[in-house]
Amino acid sequence: MLKYFDAHCHLENISAPETGVGRIINAARYSDWPFVVAGVSLYTYGAIGIHPWYISELPNDWDARLYDTLVQNPDLMVGEIGLDKHRPDIQGQTSVFIRQLEIAHSLGRGVHVHSTGTLNRITEILDSCRNVLPPFILFHRYSGSASQMVRLSEKYNAYFSFCDASAINRSGSVPTGRILSETDSIPGTVISVVAENLAAALDTDTSTFVRNAARMLGK
Repeated sequence: MLKYFDAHCHLENISAPETGVGRIINAARYSDWPFVVAGVSLYTYGAIGIHPWYISELPNDWDARLYDTLVQNPDLMVGEIGLDKHRPDIQGQTSVFIRQLEIAHSLGRGVHVHSTGTLNRITEILDSCRNVLPPFILFHRYSGSASQMVRLSEKYNAYFSFCDASAINRSGSVPTGRILSETDSIPGTVISVVAENLAAALDTDTSTFVRNAARMLGK
């Protein structure tokens, strides 16, 4: 039985699994994909995609390769994808982001979203893509308000993961049933500590995040 769940981490965690911990490993670059696929096991899930920081590294047929790899691995999600206002070529980021949303929708895969200073823009994109939305969206290291969380969860079946309880914006009622714990593979960050601190801040226990992850994943 799982005691903790790391809803968003990267390849650094594959070699150091913890007992009683589930996790979702996200790719960032195209070159990460085979390693994420190889790291999937019981209670370790995978997501492949292109992070907005690395769109300049893409092969011309990247989207066909993404589609094919997802078809060959039906349990994979799409991630980490999104937008970052501090990185160049926001137009290119947007194009790659929308294409990955389309692929996720076509194959019924959830997505893991990176958003730095772009939550309003991502919401606009989601509103304009209502016919090609994925089954769920996980906003990792979420930084918006509680009221936005409620709206996003209702409109897009969104979930929200945190690696620091102090990052939760309490401008409204926080939807605890939509919150997950994560490490984001930050050096020195341990999911048990993150989850315990997050649970204490929300007046719940760490099993809440395990249940939320199971609901999100349809497990």
